[in-house]
Amino acid sequence: LKLSDIRIVGKLSITAAINSVVWAAGLFAFHAILGYRDADLLVALSVLAPIEALAMSLLIGLATAGSILVGNKVGAEQQGELSDTVRANLITSLVVGIGSAVLLILFKAPVVSLFFHNDVPSNAEAFALTLYDIMAFSLVIKSHSMMLSVGVLRAGGDASFCLFTDIFAQWIVLLPCAFLLTHWLQWPAVYLFGLVLVEESLKLVVCLWRLKSGRWIRNLAAAMS
Repeated sequence: LKLSDIRIVGKLSITAAINSVVWAAGLFAFHAILGYRDADLLVALSVLAPIEALAMSLLIGLATAGSILVGNKVGAEQQGELSDTVRANLITSLVVGIGSAVLLILFKAPVVSLFFHNDVPSNAEAFALTLYDIMAFSLVIKSHSMMLSVGVLRAGGDASFCLFTDIFAQWIVLLPCAFLLTHWLQWPAVYLFGLVLVEESLKLVVCLWRLKSGRWIRNLAAAMS
């Protein structure tokens, strides 16, 4: 085991860890900004969080599996098969994302009712039912952007670009817009939560541009040999 190998693995690991921390901190800040507007909205967000986390666990597992396939092709320098693998990963992620969204919508009423037991509907329940549709639809975009960033670009050794993309979309675009629209313009909660779609769409476009550029392919196996 060479020192250069340790440096490569350490750099990738630290970058991926920082990426996860930055994303989690941004999600916390986003909920805090929206919760400042209305306590009932904060309750609705807390209801949607575990539902979304359950669906996201499937998408994360799918992206991780895709990263193994892509990493193998990049390491073996099988450029001809790499494009087919990437295409298959993206198609699969889109199908799973659409399927997850459809299932969530079909079970919307019974799932949300698990968190509210009063006969009289509350404002928090109304918020949850309204935001639920946006959350479900966002899974279609998130499944695609996650496969691109985690399952393809990061697997190709482009972890730093994925980190910068998350920072830009979340901390430069999403959070400032959420703060501005919440504290100054007093936008309705539906539009504020809908900013998630803007963030994920932006990440998707940037990652697609990076994918088509071909500059994400870095054979780390060859560098460590």
